[in-house]
Amino acid sequence: MKNDSYTLLQEQLNHQDQKNKEIIRLSNISKVFHTSFGDYPALKSIDLTIAPGNLICVLGKSGSGKSTLINIMAGIDYPSSGSVFINGVNLGKMSEGNISVWRGKNLGIVFQFFQLLPSLSVLENILLAMDFCGTYPKSKREERARSLLQDLDIEELADFLPNSLSTGHQQCAAIARSIANDPPIILADEPTGNLDSKTGELVIHIFKKLVSQGKTVIMVTHDRNLAQNADRILVIKDGNLIKETMSRNFFDLGEQLFSKIIEKSEVIQRKSGELIFRSQPGTSWFGIVDKGTIELKNDHILRSNFPRMILQTGEIMFLENHSNYYAVSDCEIILVPNAKVLQLSDSEIQEMVEVIYPKGDLERISNAT
Repeated sequence: MKNDSYTLLQEQLNHQDQKNKEIIRLSNISKVFHTSFGDYPALKSIDLTIAPGNLICVLGKSGSGKSTLINIMAGIDYPSSGSVFINGVNLGKMSEGNISVWRGKNLGIVFQFFQLLPSLSVLENILLAMDFCGTYPKSKREERARSLLQDLDIEELADFLPNSLSTGHQQCAAIARSIANDPPIILADEPTGNLDSKTGELVIHIFKKLVSQGKTVIMVTHDRNLAQNADRILVIKDGNLIKETMSRNFFDLGEQLFSKIIEKSEVIQRKSGELIFRSQPGTSWFGIVDKGTIELKNDHILRSNFPRMILQTGEIMFLENHSNYYAVSDCEIILVPNAKVLQLSDSEIQEMVEVIYPKGDLERISNAT
């Protein structure tokens, strides 16, 4: 029994250690397209680190830059500035020919429109991907291909041409092709865009299963409901990667209200031990700890011998009167302006209150409105 417990603990520690590593790192990535109408900045100073074994959803409107981000990760496009490290490889140091070979073994790519060759059967489409990379011996390729189709419940369709299949089955075939060479990373650009909601949920289920097997899946989508299945949600707006602490706290808000908050919030930085904010009537409504740890020191609470309040990254600091916040470590705080500065309607204020404030916290809800 002791040995079993030790083994289980070791597996959990190994899994956590794997999660803490990075498989993708983008540093100061910018992308500018030069057009006849002038320069168009598609991505602006993107910094991003992704650990293995996660399902990541990238959300954004058309033209926000999300597909450009995926293409840069895949080495299909190149950034105007910055560096891209995928699975320990600096893509900027590789020739286009070498990237193509590397991509076949390290990345599986799933497209919105499937991109299956119409003159080849489903099985032949998968075998072709395996032939290009040579990851598996030729004698083993068909066995693996059929095994993948079986895992996706479409083994009986192996000899069918893609155009004779439903859109859902075509996407399952495309997913099988993308993982044929056992890549550690799967990039999916709007993989559910042409599917009905039920089939879209099937695709997400497949991706979650791949993640449970140690794969990293990065999926571009516009579907907020599907994104809720993700380990992380990345929101891109006008080429900017929105801070994840903002995305997590405001995910349930409507897009228009979310945009107002993003545009008018400000980020402040403080060193360890410095006063962050002295609460008093003003323009700030509340803050979010984006990095580091902060401490609430309320004179009334201290006189009453109540414990001090420690807030970690991602938590909300409510800016109540007579409350001073100090940095326990170097930190960044996102300050959200009040309803008047944001020019919120009554319905938008109510929406904010329902999402941000704890249920039953009548005093704070009263102050907010």
